[in-house]
This record gives sequence, C-alpha cells and structure tokens, in this order.
Amino acid sequence: MQSSHGKARVRVAKAKRRSDGFTELFQEFTVQVSLVGGTDSSFLCGDNSQVVATDTCKNIIYWVVKQHPCDSAEKLAMDIGCFFLSHYPFIDSVRMRVERIPWCRVNLEGKSHSHGFVRQLDQFNFATAVCSRECSKDDKVSLRVDSAVCCGEKVYAVILTSGVDRWKLLKTTCSGWEGFYRDRFTTLPETNERVLATECQISWTYSSRQNRELKKLDFSNILSQVQDAVKRKFFGDSDKGVYSPGVQKTLFDIGKQILISCPLLEKVSLSMPNIHYLPANLEVFSRNGVRFENDIYIPTDEPHGIIEATLSRSCLAKL
Repeated sequence: MQSSHGKARVRVAKAKRRSDGFTELFQEFTVQVSLVGGTDSSFLCGDNSQVVATDTCKNIIYWVVKQHPCDSAEKLAMDIGCFFLSHYPFIDSVRMRVERIPWCRVNLEGKSHSHGFVRQLDQFNFATAVCSRECSKDDKVSLRVDSAVCCGEKVYAVILTSGVDRWKLLKTTCSGWEGFYRDRFTTLPETNERVLATECQISWTYSSRQNRELKKLDFSNILSQVQDAVKRKFFGDSDKGVYSPGVQKTLFDIGKQILISCPLLEKVSLSMPNIHYLPANLEVFSRNGVRFENDIYIPTDEPHGIIEATLSRSCLAKL
C-alpha cells in the first residue's frame, strides 16, 4: 500500500520590520505538505501512534516561517521538508509545494512607502521539493536525487523543481496558424494574423552539477533569467516583434532559450494553453459601412488548446 497525508492550502504571510518601523519585506505563501511513512498501521488497523496530525503540520509550517528569512520559495520548501524529517524518524519522505504570492512596495512621487505594498497578479512562482533521508551514492543514482541538503548536522536528499504559474501573456499581432492537417471535420480557417494569448506554467529542474549546492543558488536571479528568456522569444524585438507560426514553435523556442540563458538548469517543462480571442467580425459592422480591421475581439477562456512539451539539454544536443 502506498499512502500519504498532510495539509494543503496553508496560507502564511510574514512582515520583516526594522526598529524604526520601516517594513523591509512582506512575503505571502501558500504551502502544501505531504508526509510518507509511518502511517500504514493507521490505515490498516486504526493505530494513529505514528501519525503527525494534519493540524500539527500546519503549526510546523508557521513555526518554520517564523524562523526563516523567506527569501525564496525554494529554500522555504527544502527547509520545511527537512524539518519534518529531522523531528519525526518514522517519516520516510516529505513532498512540499510552496507558492509565493508576490507583493511589491508602493512608490509614491518617486519615494518608497515605508509600509505600503501592492499585490501583483500577473504571475506566481512556486517550488516543489521531495525530501528524503540520506541514502548511499548508489541509491542516489537510482532515485534521481538532485542534491543533498544539510539541515544542521544531518543530510537529506532533495529533488527540487522551481516554476512560474498563471503567467498571462498576449500579443496583438505577429501570430498565425496555417498549413495544419485538414479533413472533413475541419472548419477552422487558416490565418496569418491573430491575437496570441496564453496563461503559461513553466517548471525547471537543476543540473546534477549543483549537488550539495542547492541552498546556495540565487533563485531570484534564476527566475529573472527565465522570465527574460520567455519575453524575448514570445514577444521578440520591441519594434518588429517575432512571428509565431503556432504555439508549438514558440513554446520550443522559449524552452531552448531558457536552457541557453540558464546554464544551471537541466530540464524545462512548459504548458502554454492557447487562449482564444475570437475576431468579432460582425454583420452589424458591414451593414453599417464599418470595416473590421482586426480590432474587435471576443475574449474566451474555454474551450482552449493545450500545448505542452519538456526540453532537456540532452535532447537539445541531439537536434
């Protein structure tokens, strides 16, 4: 039997204040923890003696956040996971997901506000960490362990994934969809002029060369590099843009650019749903002598296309 238990959607925020009352930082996270190990007897015969209550899981999350600098979702995920392993010997592994909700300091008349923040809604970055007990070198190979993270005097194996979610991107031109397979079920017309919009999720894993160095990485800088690579390949030059013959090609170009721009990454997975903005070329326009000029659209969110791919350095080397 395979089983786990834990706590989901634990929301926690932290304000870092100076002695003069200036709020240096405000961070908000949504945390999920799943514990594996020690619970078989609870499922089989109702013996809960080695079950960490899900309410206790919630309390531990708040406890760790209280002690933690909260400078990245990645480090917080690893440290919460390792905390559970260090305190409960019957737990075999911990799966963490930490989502950071971004808040940006208010700037008024060129001056940073001492305690005011505005929530940014354009994207959320997240991290997942699977933390397990220290294993031998041979075991690490079979488990595909990315790194060994120190927690005090103890060392735990960690598989870390970072990502960005719900990032909405749109460009009003330089996009088309032509030459696709047609049969008697096809009604979609071809076009070389359309709005291209998506709400993408991108996740990435780290090179094995980063073993034992994960907690030293500058995750904020890596996130910025990924974001810059996405914008360069999705939007192109500020004046001329870049033509997209389809989400598939754009997705591949973005993934390739991420791996080129971020040498610390080993693999990147992208999901870019095609969010349709349908041309509103209505009869009422032509009836009243008004020409449709690719300027009025009907926004939709369903149904939408699903386009996904995973690129690794090894697969790029073969292309």
